Amino acid sequence: MHEATALTHPHASEKTSLLTLATLALLVVLLLVALSVGRFAISPDELITVLWAKLTGTTHALPATFDAVIFQIRAPRAIAAVLI
Repeated sequence: MHEATALTHPHASEKTSLLTLATLALLVVLLLVALSVGRFAISPDELITVLWAKLTGTTHALPATFDAVIFQIRAPRAIAAVLI
């Protein structure tokens, strides 16, 4: 009976939505951390610069090594970890 009450409670949907949003926000933060941390140091500013350049199709002034580390090594690993 308690499960049925929780499902029909008027605020259950709001709580579920809030929990889902919080979980997705945490996932994004952890993905950004996973893309930053490693043997090759990438600061949050550098990460945002590289990601923004990739999203907008513009160039950035950082070495190409940053692109390689983020998009060829760390991003595939982070995405694989999320999918598992």
